[in-house]
Amino acid sequence: MQRPVLTPVHHPLLRSELVGHPGLATMEVLRVPAGSNPSFVSRMQLQVLVELCPELGDAWPR
Repeated sequence: MQRPVLTPVHHPLLRSELVGHPGLATMEVLRVPAGSNPSFVSRMQLQVLVELCPELGDAWPR
């Protein structure tokens, strides 16, 4: 399986926008900011991120 090529988004989401969001409170990168790289998100968290930044949805195969 080939991994998607990721490009920077034009309007990035700021940490301050994510920390207070109830659907993202358990996201690994927020809980353990000095943790592993890459950090992983659940499908539900990815859905919330795409709702906040629709441009993110263009990077993932459907």
